[in-house]
Formats: sequence, structure tokens, C-alpha cells
Amino acid sequence: MNVLNHPKTRSENRTCKLQMKAPSILLRSNPARIGAPEIPTPLHLSPTSMPINRYPNWVSQFLSYVGVGGLSFLVDISCLYLLTERLGVYYLVSAAFAFCAGLVVNYLLCLLWVFDFRRMENRLHEFLVFGAIGIAGLLLNTLLLWLLTDVVGHDYLVSKVIAAAIILIFNFSLRRWMLFSPASTPSPEQGTTQ
Repeated sequence: MNVLNHPKTRSENRTCKLQMKAPSILLRSNPARIGAPEIPTPLHLSPTSMPINRYPNWVSQFLSYVGVGGLSFLVDISCLYLLTERLGVYYLVSAAFAFCAGLVVNYLLCLLWVFDFRRMENRLHEFLVFGAIGIAGLLLNTLLLWLLTDVVGHDYLVSKVIAAAIILIFNFSLRRWMLFSPASTPSPEQGTTQ
């Protein structure tokens, strides 16, 4: 039997040809297959050396919530601008519709990206509580928009930015406390109060 036609030799020939085309891929994927030594990963790049959670859970969640809030805010302020400037809707009415659009985006992204614990098993109840907090935020948002625009005299878009920062903290705190964190149980030292 010809050495070049032997099944093992043919696979080694394919490996050598592939190695010439893309040696870095072969070295990373299976260094033992081509007889090359394994390249050690620097300690600073090792997944086991990276800190898994440098911050408390609520800080990581808040930072993620800020990102989600930013995307929701873009939806909100875009709808506010389009409804007010392009369609001529009164700014407080368009703010309510825009806030609801941002609320839907916020809920979906929070479930996908921010919170890893869900206190309620019934998803309809969860959405209703999430929405109720959003409605409370909407009322606070509308009040702040009115105060900052009509009373203080800011432009409605500037008022919206200020109100959005306040609503961000309000919504995150209530949603995390009511929906997305485990219920706290009293410690044995605290006892139970009746």
C-alpha cells in the first residue's frame, strides 16, 4: 500500500495543507492534532482569573438598567418629538403615548438583559405590577414635565431629560424591590414582629 494513500496519512496531508492556509486556527482549535505544543494563555486573559462579580448584584443590575433605560428613553423621546413636532399633538398627550412605548421596550429588555430573578410566578401579574409602576412613573413624568416646562420655563425636551433621570431611579428601585429581588426574610437575630 502506498504511504500517501494510507487513510491516516491522507488526513495528516489535509491537516498540513490547512495548517499552511490558517495555522492560527489549527493551533487554537486542536494543537495536539498537528503535533504543535499548546500555547499557554496569559494569566490576565484566563477566564478563571477574571473577577466574576466585582460589584454587588444591584449595582450590576442598575448599570444594565441604565443601558435599557437609555434605549427605552430613545424610543420615548423619539415618539414624543414625532408626535409633537410632526403630527401636532399636544406635548403632554404625546408624552403619555411616548412613555407607554418606552415602557413596553423597557419591560421586554429588562426581562432579557437586566434581572435574573423573578419573584412572581404569574407573568400576567408581573406585567401588571410592572405596568402599574410604569403608570406611577408616567404620572410623575407628566407632573415633572408640566412643572419644569410651564412653571419653571424650560424647553419641553430639556424638561424631559430631567424628568427621565428622576423616573429612571424611581422605576428601577420599585421594580427591583417589588418584582425582581427575593423577598427578604427576617434573620434569627431580628425575630418576628407582630
